[in-house]
This record gives sequence, structure tokens and C-alpha cells, in this order.
Amino acid sequence: MLIAAAGFAGAGKSTALRHLASIGVGDYHYAGGIVTREVARLGLEAGPQNERRARDDLREKDGMAALAKIAEPDLRARLQVAPRVLIDAICNIEEAEYYRARFGGTLVILALQTKFELRATRLAVRPERPLSVHDLIRRDAYETETLRMDKVLNAADFTIVNDGDIADLETSLARLAKAHLVE
Repeated sequence: MLIAAAGFAGAGKSTALRHLASIGVGDYHYAGGIVTREVARLGLEAGPQNERRARDDLREKDGMAALAKIAEPDLRARLQVAPRVLIDAICNIEEAEYYRARFGGTLVILALQTKFELRATRLAVRPERPLSVHDLIRRDAYETETLRMDKVLNAADFTIVNDGDIADLETSLARLAKAHLVE
């Protein structure tokens, strides 16, 4: 089974999936690593603008599901040793459709929703890949207009509102895992 997190930057996708991995729900896979490797391959400086360029180039070359296509071999290998793989993250509906078609419909989408102000605060102090408020506004516009993130969020099987502290998130995730994600 694939469990993919969806949500805007700073919603807590990585935190949520890493916690689920820590409690034994599945094996963590960071899809964003595809983009950071592409930035490095192109010899570009790491940062939001070059990450966006790399993502756009991959999608222009291989369609909106490009990241899912690139991730597929790794996901298949991980599923050989783990019953569930946690994908951080799914960004558009084409990726969801690709995963469902290629993995026999075994995709669960977990949406994380967080108020803009809280996301901006979190991202400003994030040690890896911090974003300014201005960068976050631009990224939200891109994810809404180009990626149509709303379609993925609307297609989610489960939604967690992540406006509290880490303990609140972990409690919500433990309940979700026990009720719906593990046998």
C-alpha cells in the first residue's frame, strides 16, 4: 500500500510521515529528493527557484506525473520489504492517478491542512529549505494554479488539520494509523 501526504508547504507533510514511519506504519520515501538530485545534476544552486525550475523541466519533459514515474522503481523495491510506503509528497492529481494505475489502486492520500500564518512561521525557521513569506505566497500560487493542489486535497482519503503543536499532530496520526492504516 502507498500512503501519500498532500498539502501546501509547511503543512507538516514530512513531519507527519516521519512520525508514521517511527511508529511502524511504513517506510518513508521523500519524493522531493528527486528534485534536489535534479538540481544538483543540472549544476544549479540549491534553493526554491531552482527546485521549481527542475520540477517544471521534469514535468515538461515527461508530463505532470513525472515525479511519480521516476519514483516508481524505488517504491516497488521498498514494497518488496515493507507492507506500506509513505510518500512525501504527492503534488497533483496526475501523480495520484499514476500511482493508482501502476500499483493496483492501493493509494491512500492523507491531506494535511494548516493555516497560512502558521505555515509561514514554520517555514521561516525550518532548518532545511526555509521559505520567506514572499516565497510561500509564490509557491502557494504555483501549487494552486499550475499543480492544482486543490484537486489532490479534495481527493484525499483522510484529512488532518495541523494547527496545533507536534503532540496534537502525533495524537491525530496515531488514531488514524490504528483505525485505518495498519491491520
